[in-house]
Amino acid sequence: MGTLERARELLRPGGLFVFTTVNVGSLGAKIFRGRWPWFMRMHLHDFTTRSLTALVGRTGFDLLALATEPKMLELGYVLDRARGFLGPLARVRSAIAKALRVEQRPVRIDLGDTLRVEARKPAD
Repeated sequence: MGTLERARELLRPGGLFVFTTVNVGSLGAKIFRGRWPWFMRMHLHDFTTRSLTALVGRTGFDLLALATEPKMLELGYVLDRARGFLGPLARVRSAIAKALRVEQRPVRIDLGDTLRVEARKPAD
């Protein structure tokens, strides 16, 4: 809350504040549970779309947009991370990706893990 209040102080009336944060209510968090990579001690607060919407409003911003932000990852990395879910099937898929030389091909992944917030300081 303090960070958003400080941002509001620094902005001119009508100014935009755009930021990202992780979403503990995401599909990724639900799938990976305790293995979700964004559960880190350095994160002081965890947010859902609901709690973040409320926080933005309480700090005096007008919420313009709240959306998930996809990641671009290499296919080989995605297959490696999926090993725990796919079991032996993951090795087969990894071998196929390697044989087809598509391991480094970028893939767009959006499990809702990252939220992008666009907020405006009211014009007063």
